[in-house]
Amino acid sequence: MIRNIFASIILLFILLITPLLSMLCAAFETYLNPDFYQKEEVLEETYDAAISYGSAILQTYIAQSGNPDLFTENEIKEQLEKLITLETFSDINKDLFSQISQSPLPDQIIVDLTKIKETLPEAIREVANEYVEKLEPCTEEELMNISTGIQTVPTCIPEGISKEEITNSIAGIESSDTYKNIPPQLSFDLSTLPAQPKMLIEFMIQKNNLIRAILIALFVIPTLLMGLIIFKPFKSVLRWIGNAFFWGGLPLLFMNMTIDGTVKVVTTNIAAQNPNIDLTQYEQTTQFITTIIKFLTGNMVFHGIVMVSIGVALFILSLLISRKNDDIK
Repeated sequence: MIRNIFASIILLFILLITPLLSMLCAAFETYLNPDFYQKEEVLEETYDAAISYGSAILQTYIAQSGNPDLFTENEIKEQLEKLITLETFSDINKDLFSQISQSPLPDQIIVDLTKIKETLPEAIREVANEYVEKLEPCTEEELMNISTGIQTVPTCIPEGISKEEITNSIAGIESSDTYKNIPPQLSFDLSTLPAQPKMLIEFMIQKNNLIRAILIALFVIPTLLMGLIIFKPFKSVLRWIGNAFFWGGLPLLFMNMTIDGTVKVVTTNIAAQNPNIDLTQYEQTTQFITTIIKFLTGNMVFHGIVMVSIGVALFILSLLISRKNDDIK
């Protein structure tokens, strides 16, 4: 009886700390793991989310410029993908996190922009040309609103101005310094970081696997202790440990659904309280944030699947042992 009470207390403790341990372990598997940012599927999801977020901002900007129907959201996405390709995004991302994972942490993190600098002029010109091709000749009212020559982002084509001139103006081709002023690289100085934060960053990155092992041990050790307290019969030990795995992992299976539900409720409430908000841009912002969060919760769901599977397997094994003992009797 006393053993069962102690085992129940430990089981309750395990069930309480499991979500926290899973979240921390998932964080070290994702956000705090430089290797995570070099996975192709992660790069693609992040890239798509960033492009969608950027297209929503540009769509709002174009709508405010007076031509809300000039480009669809998909067309804007296509233009952004021409400016920054997935390949360029991946190369920069991989280079950045390969530097961060060095030991010791370098004094400077350098982001190479050479490829972007080389391809940007042609990409911008192509985007500008597609934009200008959609413009119509200016009406009298539109001409009256043009106070000083060609605007930075024109909404129509004034008489006497060619599409080529407008394209060159938008793309910045008339100014030879437009692209020359883009630096070939960006550098982030880490030498000014205080010693303790820098050591903490190095420790979390370099000892990533060790930290994850410790977090797993914080679940396994109390679970084994609970089994030792029960001690016998063996089928009871299996059931107690199986309960710890099953009920500890079950809530983790619904983490993604919880995130989706929470975001939907928050979005609906904010939209109701702020009728003037740009709902498309806001939804894309929340979608981008949700995508990033789901990298974490997706791993927590995986933890839940593994734990529930182990729990079910141990329970079935305990039934088989119980039946075998009954047959012997």
